[in-house]
Amino acid sequence: MGNKYIFLLLTVISFSSISSSYGETEEYNQNESYQMGKIVKYENNLWINRFPVRKNEEPRFKNNRVWKKVQLVNIQPYSHQGKEKKVLGNTIYVPYAWGDSVIQGGKYFTYVGVISNDDENSPINSNKWIEFSHPALGFDIPIFDPNSEEAKSLLGIDSNSNEIRDDFELTIVMSDLNPEVKKMALNSGVIYGEIMNIGFNQLDISSDRANSLASVFISSRQCKNDLHKVEFYGKSWTETKFFNSKERLIAKFKYQNFIFERTSVSKFTDAFFKSCEKVKNYIESR
Repeated sequence: MGNKYIFLLLTVISFSSISSSYGETEEYNQNESYQMGKIVKYENNLWINRFPVRKNEEPRFKNNRVWKKVQLVNIQPYSHQGKEKKVLGNTIYVPYAWGDSVIQGGKYFTYVGVISNDDENSPINSNKWIEFSHPALGFDIPIFDPNSEEAKSLLGIDSNSNEIRDDFELTIVMSDLNPEVKKMALNSGVIYGEIMNIGFNQLDISSDRANSLASVFISSRQCKNDLHKVEFYGKSWTETKFFNSKERLIAKFKYQNFIFERTSVSKFTDAFFKSCEKVKNYIESR
């Protein structure tokens, strides 16, 4: 009887210790063959192999039966009923499938086993789940070619249509910044992009809009500085992550002036108070 309990304990420990840290996960190698259930990283994502693959069969984002991308956003707490879905306004539960992720006990797990929603499928004590970590948990990762001419252009590219230039977004979500700081950095990225777009296209804007944009730009700077001073957050982002080329840096000052020249007020004292809240409210009101 004693040996039986020891065996069960060792089994649980073995299952619970299986984990995949993004930093320690091996990069996909086109010259390697992978076994089912193997996790690799490729183009900033984690991928699970669902079938033994031939060499050179790389992970793909569409029409992919071999590799499944690990879920990083909209992760729900684990449920023995399965994964919650909304269908025609009704809530249903479907079995967990490859790459589905859950959170339990403050840890993240992704599904690597056969499709099942059995009660014994709890991520804490099952080898059908692997604990994992990823710097972009909770954030969308833009998929783009950083070497393309469009990506290198002054305004860059926004492949996921969230008003944030892809290279800046990728830099922020893949960084080691606190998640709350990342959110504010991305909000500021929207503001930087709005200034660049208006200036580049020489758009005719009203003084009210110029006032609003100039004020929230000042607030974004103050917010960045305020967060940097909070010990809990540790550090903040820098504007140079967005204005990351000589051309973009020159445009920054040129287009800032374009906005401020169209304002009808000379002081923006209020922009320095509750700065992060002002940035958040501005983004939500768009």
